[in-house]
This record gives sequence, C-alpha cells and structure tokens, in this order.
Amino acid sequence: PGLHFGINEAWGEELGQLSRAGRLGGDTLRTNLTWAAVEPSPGQYNWGAFDALYSRILDSGARPLFIVTGAPCWATQKPGCTKSGHQPPAPAYDGAWEDFVAAAAQRYPQARGIEVWNEPNYAAFYAGGPNPERYAKLLQLAYSAVKSVAPEMPVISGGLAAFTKNRSGAMRYDKFLRRVLAAGAATSADAIGHHAYS
Repeated sequence: PGLHFGINEAWGEELGQLSRAGRLGGDTLRTNLTWAAVEPSPGQYNWGAFDALYSRILDSGARPLFIVTGAPCWATQKPGCTKSGHQPPAPAYDGAWEDFVAAAAQRYPQARGIEVWNEPNYAAFYAGGPNPERYAKLLQLAYSAVKSVAPEMPVISGGLAAFTKNRSGAMRYDKFLRRVLAAGAATSADAIGHHAYS
C-alpha cells in the first residue's frame, strides 16, 4: 500500500545508488536477483552476494524490489547457452523455477516485492525473443510460488520495454501485455510493470 520512490538497479556501490536513493528520499532499490547466479548447479544454492546486497539496502533505510530473472544453463536445455542471465527456463524445469522464486521470497521477507523478469517483450533481456504465452506461464508460476511462502508480498509483472511498434527481437508493449493477460495471467500479478521511457 502507498506510493514508493526508488532507484533502478544496484550496479555497484561505486555508482553510489544507495546513498543517492537516500539523498533523494527514495525507499526502494530495484535490482536483479538472477537465478543463474544463485543456482549454477541443480540444488546447489549460493545466496552470498545477494544476502550482502539485501543487507546493504536495508541498512541504507531502503528496501529492495528484486527482479527474478535468468535461468541457469542447466535449466534451459539450449546448446550454446551462456551465463548472460537472460535465458528463460525450458518447460521441463518449471518446478525448479518455482522453487527458486519461492526460496527468494522466503529468504528476503523485507523485499518491497518480486518483479518477474525485466523487459520480457525484448530479446535483449528475454533470450530467444518475446513469447507472451510462455512468459504468462512463468508469471503464473512465480506468483503462486511467492504467495505460497509470503502471501502479502507484492508480485509485479516484468517491466515492459516501451516499444510502440514491433521490430526484430521486440514486440509492442500493449500487444505483448494483451497476450499475456489472454493466456491466463490476469490474476497472477498485483501490479503491472512498465518502462515509461522512449
């Protein structure tokens, strides 16, 4: 409830986001929580870097908005997978995706919320190109996972790149969102993410 003001992305303390957010009166820091970094091998979690970031954000007086994203290569079933953090999981690993998202929500109870992916309508952040029906499934699974362990934690659909025309590797934000909602995800987010810049 209420309005919040924040800074996008904790690229590193050297950029001063935490102190900058405080000076501007911000109470939220939006940052990636990448599955590939947390679980590089099946069942072997390493939360260390994100635990430290979570603590630094809370110590600054803000709260994180975590973007869950980026399947590890073992969960993509794609030859030539890189550790870029932008690969969606293969359907066979939907259960592992749910486990990761639930573990994140449980581990970071003071998060402002969980945002499901970044710009899923843009191939630069959703490898293989926009797939609204597949994204809808990932959003549904993530929503259920979060609510199973933290019923009050908000779940936000992935902030959409503000494309107003389809182009190679990108889908118009309104077309993408309509297809996500039509695929059954209309009740799988507490808020809709949108990147309101050209």
